[in-house]
Amino acid sequence: MGLDWQLPKNSQEISEGKKSRKEAMFVVAKQAHMSWLGFHSKTGPGVFVAALLVGLVEPNAVVLHSLNDGNAWVCMLRDGMPIVGRDLVLPAEEATKKAREWSGRSDSYTMIGVHLGAVTTIEKVIGALENQIAANTISKGQTKSTVLKSTGFAVSSAYLVTGAASVVLLAGYAFTQLHTPAPAEDTNAPERAARAQAAASRNASEIAHASEVNKGVLAKQVAEVAATYSARVSPVQFWNAASQIRAVVPVSLYGYQPSTYNCTPAGCAVIWRGEGRFVRLSDKQYLPNVESNFSSEKSATSNFSIVGRPSSMPTMTAGSPEEFQMLVRSEMLLHYPQVQIGELKDVIVSPPPATGLKPVVVTRAGTWQIQLTGPTALATGTDLMQLLERLPMKVATIMYDKQSMRLDVAGEYSMSPVSN
Repeated sequence: MGLDWQLPKNSQEISEGKKSRKEAMFVVAKQAHMSWLGFHSKTGPGVFVAALLVGLVEPNAVVLHSLNDGNAWVCMLRDGMPIVGRDLVLPAEEATKKAREWSGRSDSYTMIGVHLGAVTTIEKVIGALENQIAANTISKGQTKSTVLKSTGFAVSSAYLVTGAASVVLLAGYAFTQLHTPAPAEDTNAPERAARAQAAASRNASEIAHASEVNKGVLAKQVAEVAATYSARVSPVQFWNAASQIRAVVPVSLYGYQPSTYNCTPAGCAVIWRGEGRFVRLSDKQYLPNVESNFSSEKSATSNFSIVGRPSSMPTMTAGSPEEFQMLVRSEMLLHYPQVQIGELKDVIVSPPPATGLKPVVVTRAGTWQIQLTGPTALATGTDLMQLLERLPMKVATIMYDKQSMRLDVAGEYSMSPVSN
């Protein structure tokens, strides 16, 4: 999980990329005429690339998977392949924000894991992968191509019995069972029975304790998800902050002009383009808040932060999810007929299957998006935010293309979280 992906143009760039990262393991994935080259720090043999495995089952997906160290894996896949820069291991809170930001862009992505609107889990995806391997709809060759490689050793075929990511863990468990010596026979039957009874009692106590712990963990997860739907960054505040960034960025600097503004409630990324043969490549490093960029392209990205203060989400009285959806659509379509509003879906917190606990429906939410074009796009955007301010709707992204005068706004709408 969490590979550094590149899109090499040809085999020479693949070879050069591998030579430049000799200390790392790599994988090369191909689709049609394109190649993906991914790097990861050194691991043992037989380690699968999670993004590619998931992509075999769910080609268009946003994944958020919790890890045991307080971090989480967040990944976005398109057509079975990871999007460059969107296969990350981050602190759980930051990863959740990323998943929420990415999933707000389209209804066509399957939400996987523990984030808002998730419809399945990594465990279920891997189970589906195993079933498809057994049915020969996915070949072992396909899963073998998702294994990290290294020039230092060859991957043993013993790790490729199945395509599931659990194979290494299963192999380790089997090895332990096969190589643990059997205890000497206990000829004292009464003592043996007493020990068995004591062990059974301890197991029952441990199971009961584990059940209570699992319930507590689930309740905490439900409360955290409910809190994210009970609050939002004010659409008007978000819009004003993004507008202020547009106002302070120079219209031209060193021959570079800001062409696109991509904003989330956390900040704006400004894309600069250099026009004309006399524009220096080196001058892009002097742009404000610019990312390090030594490519031969006359383009650069600057990042400006936004401090968004959470506020309470407005409520809307409705007798059913269907009525709620109809009321939101009615209000939005009255003013903006071009708006696209997706269907409401259950927001589910799913505990691990082994706990035996049932999934909990926290609320129902859907995505929405709108595109405004022409010289009045920004003025119309201001009016749009005033309307959103009084509706149970969030703004996740604001994208403005200066050259085409196109404004794209997307977000989420949701019912009040239900009591559990």
